Amino acid sequence: MTYGCFSTERRSYFANELKIFTGLVFQLKWNAPLSFFWLDGFAVPRPDCRACRDTAQVSPIGDDDANRDARPLQNNHVIFIGIKSRKIIQKRSLLMPKLTIESLQKEAAIFSATESRHAEKSLFGVTDGKAVGTYLEHRFKAYLQNKYEFEAGNSASGIDFPNLLVDMKVTSINQPQSSCPFKSARQKIYGLGYSLLVFVYEKTDNASKNTASLKILHTIFVNAERTADFQMTKGILQILENEGNQDDLIAFMLDKNLPVDEIEVGKIANEIINNPPQQGFLTISNALQWRLQYNRVIEQAGQVEGVYRVGE
Repeated sequence: MTYGCFSTERRSYFANELKIFTGLVFQLKWNAPLSFFWLDGFAVPRPDCRACRDTAQVSPIGDDDANRDARPLQNNHVIFIGIKSRKIIQKRSLLMPKLTIESLQKEAAIFSATESRHAEKSLFGVTDGKAVGTYLEHRFKAYLQNKYEFEAGNSASGIDFPNLLVDMKVTSINQPQSSCPFKSARQKIYGLGYSLLVFVYEKTDNASKNTASLKILHTIFVNAERTADFQMTKGILQILENEGNQDDLIAFMLDKNLPVDEIEVGKIANEIINNPPQQGFLTISNALQWRLQYNRVIEQAGQVEGVYRVGE
């Protein structure tokens, strides 16, 4: 038995995710079997809404045409109770469009402009950057969920948009950096394995109104192949350009304290000779997790291939 109540503001959004059912039986609290079809604004009345019970015309079970003449309810509630499905037909035209890299960047620019004008009471006096980042990430995902269909990330996937291979990072302009899980030393050379959408904000508190605002100063998209360490990849590419060999690469990587043993660094050197990396633009510091620093991508965004200033 299921029960759901939605305001009129939520109906259109709910309709987007609703699968169309034919031959459904709705068993309401007063045990009246009703047929329901999502046509022309028709809805089943809420049982405890006496004023609207008589305003809905409900057809006999299986009578599709009668529902086309059903009058929309005037109240602001819809109820779905005890759905027994006989046949389910998915109607893709009612689904929201799928989120793409292009639409993600477009919406990030719109969201940044809107969020920069928003005053938020819950952030007043908050100095914890992680709390601010979590707030902004949740705001952006909620914004997208009202417009697009996408798979949200979880602890297993490790990134925010696994289907797009994009992770979202939120950082203060005072110290633009964040952390990410360490998977392999190769990430410092060949990139993280996914793209980054970076929101760089400046937080100000309004003491007279007890609110805070996050002005999004930079919204930057870094392609996956550009998420390697700048100095590491620059040095490797210079060695290759100067006709360096495997020994030169091994010495350089050990000198740069790449977190690998001698056997693994030899394998990576051989891989570099056969498959040179692209120039990265992050600064990646060794730690239990990678420490990513974004000053360079802020400076270079829009000037180099693969690092874009969203909205420009």
